[in-house]
Amino acid sequence: MAPGSTQTLTIVAKNTGDVTWTNSGDGIIRLGTSNPHDRISPFATGSWIAPSRPANLTEATVPPGSNGTFTFSIKAPAATGIYREYFSLLSEGRTWMNDPGLNFYLVSTP
Repeated sequence: MAPGSTQTLTIVAKNTGDVTWTNSGDGIIRLGTSNPHDRISPFATGSWIAPSRPANLTEATVPPGSNGTFTFSIKAPAATGIYREYFSLLSEGRTWMNDPGLNFYLVSTP
C-alpha cells in the first residue's frame, strides 16, 4: 500500500462457542486490536468505532457453528515500512474471546 492510502478488509470468523453472537445490545460482538488488547492501531480510520475497535459484527445474529463477518477500512501509515497488525474478537464490556492469533502484514511503500 502507498503511505496514507486506504483499503477495505473483510474478516470471517466461525462461532465455535455455545452462545449466539449479536451486533447490538449488551455484549455486542466486535473486532478489537490485540497483542496487547485495546492498543491504538496505526491503521485506524475515521470509520472505526474507536482507534482500537475497527468493526462490529455485520450480521444481526450468528448462531454457534455459523460464520460472522467484520468489514472495515485500514489506512497505511505515513512512514514506509513493514507492519504487522493483530486482532481478536470480544463481547464488548464482557470478555475477550480466545485469541486465534489473527494478524496480517502490511508493506507501505511509495
